[in-house]
Amino acid sequence: MRAPALYVIISTAGVAHGKGMKAYLIMMAVRLLEMRRVLKDTGSIWLHCDPTASHYLKLLMDSIFGRKAYRNEVVWCYTGPGSPKMRQFNRKHDTIFWYSVGKTWTFNGDDVRITHVDGGPYAGGFQGRMTQGIDAEISKEYGTKGKIPETWWPQAKGNGLAVACRQKKQYVGYLTQKPLDLLDRIIRASSNPGDMVLDPFCGCTTALVAADRLNRHWAGIDLSPMAAKLVLKRLREDRGQLFDDVIHRKDIPARTD
Repeated sequence: MRAPALYVIISTAGVAHGKGMKAYLIMMAVRLLEMRRVLKDTGSIWLHCDPTASHYLKLLMDSIFGRKAYRNEVVWCYTGPGSPKMRQFNRKHDTIFWYSVGKTWTFNGDDVRITHVDGGPYAGGFQGRMTQGIDAEISKEYGTKGKIPETWWPQAKGNGLAVACRQKKQYVGYLTQKPLDLLDRIIRASSNPGDMVLDPFCGCTTALVAADRLNRHWAGIDLSPMAAKLVLKRLREDRGQLFDDVIHRKDIPARTD
C-alpha cells in the first residue's frame, strides 16, 4: 500500500463523519500528494478550509508532508450577520494551514508587519527593557516597523480581510472567493519576486491576481470551463492588455493512464 496512514485517516473519517467526508478526503489526498511531488524543497503550501473538515485535513497534511513540516495554523476571522433564532455561536472563521517540506523555507516577516495595537514602539515585556541607549534605538526601530502578525488574522477597518462579497470593487460573484489582501499577505510572506505560485483550485483567480501584482510567476488549475473564462476576464481587467492574447487551449487530449 502506497500510503497506509492516509488509508487509516480517510477510513476513520468515513466512520466518524460519513461517506461524503470520506469521498472529499480521497479527492483532496490525491491532489495533495501531487502538490507534495511538485513542491520545491524550499517551498511552502497553504491549505485553506473551513471548520467542517479542518481537523481531518490537518491529519492528511501531517501524513503527506510530515508533522515536522507544519509551520502554522492561521485562523482568519471575519464578521457577518446572524439569525435571530440562532442556537449556537456565529461561525465566522476559516482555517489556513501552512506547511513547508525542507529544512529552509521563505518567510519574509518584514513584508507583512502590522501596526502595534497601541501604536507604540513596544509590546508587553519589551517595555521595561527598551528604554535606554542601544535598546532605545532598537525599540524605536521595532515600533516603526510594526510587528509580525499573530496566527489569528481578524477583519478590521481598512485591512482588507473582510469576506470578498463585502468588498464590491473586487467581488465577482464567486461563492468561495477570498479577499485579495488575504492572498497578498500569504504570498508576500512565503515567496519572493520571480518565484512560482501554483493554485490548483484557482476558481475566480484571486491568488493569480495577487501573485501577478507581486511580480511572481504563477499557474492556475481548475476543472470548470467557467473558471477558465473568469481567469482571463479578471486578469485582463486587473492587469491590462498583456492578457488580451492569452488563449484557453481546448485541443489537449485527456490522459488515459
